[in-house]
Amino acid sequence: MEDIEYDDSPIITKTQVRELYRLSDEDMNNIPTYCAYGKIKCFYTSKVEKYCVEVLNIPDIEQYKFNIFEERRDKKKKSLIRELKKYDLEWDDSSLILHNYINEVEPDKKIKPCNVVDKYCKRKYLIEYCNLNKIIEEDTKDLDYYTAEELRNNSRVMSIYSDRALSFYSGGKYPDKYPWEK
Repeated sequence: MEDIEYDDSPIITKTQVRELYRLSDEDMNNIPTYCAYGKIKCFYTSKVEKYCVEVLNIPDIEQYKFNIFEERRDKKKKSLIRELKKYDLEWDDSSLILHNYINEVEPDKKIKPCNVVDKYCKRKYLIEYCNLNKIIEEDTKDLDYYTAEELRNNSRVMSIYSDRALSFYSGGKYPDKYPWEK
């Protein structure tokens, strides 16, 4: 297909069109493209959505995209639950690590469920067996400008506290088998 004129809607790649709108290559061949950097075929979001509404008869494009997101989210949650079972754990509604993964807060295709669960297990171990929260609370009780929660949300700071807790309570390393595993 030929290049089209400028459109001020966001530009997305073929892969993104496949994921966000579930369009086939055949469908994408019918949508005008924009060539980014001279080689990469991209699409204007407005053109993709117009195609979905007019050709595929999708009446509510936002609901359609939301449904696709929910399906992807459910699939990710199921894969995490399977992975958690390997460590004798269940889904934890209070875990930001698990929720951020399924809600694609940091969308990264390279992150696998096993990596997310590994991170979750390490955090659980630090909190429940190495008194991580106690260390953070003690350090922040005299600070006026940071709360313990703000520090927990800072990955660099958490890394320092995690290393401290791990070295003090666990000899500087994680166990080969976590205490909750059977």
